[in-house]
Amino acid sequence: MSNSAEFLNFLQEQINNNQFLSPEQQTIFWETEKLVITNKTLSNKTSKTVILTPHASIISSIFAQLTERLNWIFDFINTEEFYQSLATAVINNDPNSSAKNLLTAIVQKTANIFNDYRVNVFVYGTLLPGEINHYLMAGSVFLADDSLANAELYNASKYPILIIGKGVVHGKHYQVPLKNMEALDKLEEHPNYYCREILTLTSGKQAWVYLGKKSLVRDLPRITSGNWYKR
Repeated sequence: MSNSAEFLNFLQEQINNNQFLSPEQQTIFWETEKLVITNKTLSNKTSKTVILTPHASIISSIFAQLTERLNWIFDFINTEEFYQSLATAVINNDPNSSAKNLLTAIVQKTANIFNDYRVNVFVYGTLLPGEINHYLMAGSVFLADDSLANAELYNASKYPILIIGKGVVHGKHYQVPLKNMEALDKLEEHPNYYCREILTLTSGKQAWVYLGKKSLVRDLPRITSGNWYKR
């Protein structure tokens, strides 16, 4: 599956057709009228016994699938908050309703997260307005012109490479839809070519920045202005 939207559609089809993958090691249980999820791969909490409904194994399977296929979103969303939002979707349904209704609510809640959640990103090269890859910023909200201190910008002909250094790199701060981040990571070949890290901008705001490796710029000319537009 090429992206999250396709996976969520696939998952909904599974639900509609009552076809599910085998459950993995994940436990769901009710405690003080709230759904609490424990996943050994994401938490150090102690697993507890499943005491949900006769459909617990199916629901556990769906959570496992979401975790496996969409694990990258936990870079941006707190795991506990994510599961709590899914739990709310379940609690808002009758716990005795069919598994199909419960799982449909979970998938819809997950889809809403992709549609509504935004991520702070600092862009400085081909994602800037007027540049070749700016279309990948569709739906983003421009916050401010900003810059990154202790950084250097190098010209790789068709794109820049930013590394940690002694200068200042100028760019723009956006809030980017979570669903766009897959495409940005693919463009930047994160984490193999560029590495996405949270850094503090000159404004004091924090944002994700795609950093290159120093070995990549060894023979490249530096953009001394730190501004891709002025290359």
